[in-house]
Amino acid sequence: MKIDHIAIYVRDLEGARDFFKTFFNATSNEMYHNITTGLKTYFLTFDNGTRLEIMEHPEMEYSEFKKFRQGYAHIAFSVGSKEKVDSLTNELNEHGYRVISGPRITGDGFYESCIQGFEDNLIEITVGKPQISSYFKIFCSFLLIVAIVTVAIVFLKNYLRLIGIVSIMSRIILLIVSIPGYFFAWKWLSQNLKKIEGR
Repeated sequence: MKIDHIAIYVRDLEGARDFFKTFFNATSNEMYHNITTGLKTYFLTFDNGTRLEIMEHPEMEYSEFKKFRQGYAHIAFSVGSKEKVDSLTNELNEHGYRVISGPRITGDGFYESCIQGFEDNLIEITVGKPQISSYFKIFCSFLLIVAIVTVAIVFLKNYLRLIGIVSIMSRIILLIVSIPGYFFAWKWLSQNLKKIEGR
């Protein structure tokens, strides 16, 4: 069993079709128009055969945009690479579509962005497969920074001893160097953790 297609109502049928054709390489069938009910639809087909039906109806009711609304949350497109996620996100942003989040690596490891697309529908642009855990990468980078700072302090300590600066003066110098170094490492860790928007 598989999902055949997903359908959404839109106010501007032609505008919605042009959006998906322009930015996501969709191909469209001929419009279906039910003269009796006023329903108009297009089927849009994407590269892997996935289909999206866009529909327009005279009795459709408009709902105000809310990011966390009940029902279908977004449509996600896998574009194959981080570079493509970045470029397509920038292209959409330049055309006036609001970037809701990203590009970023999510807490569960996906590189993606989220766009407020045509008629406020959310469009997710993703690589399509999990990256290395973002928490793991940040933690490893943090340890590397701490290790570099520690090695620098040990080297400085030995150098001060070599040139004859010992006791209180050397401790003061090491303190002046170590506090900013470790503070930078902690600040870097905090800032990068904040960038992760976990699910």
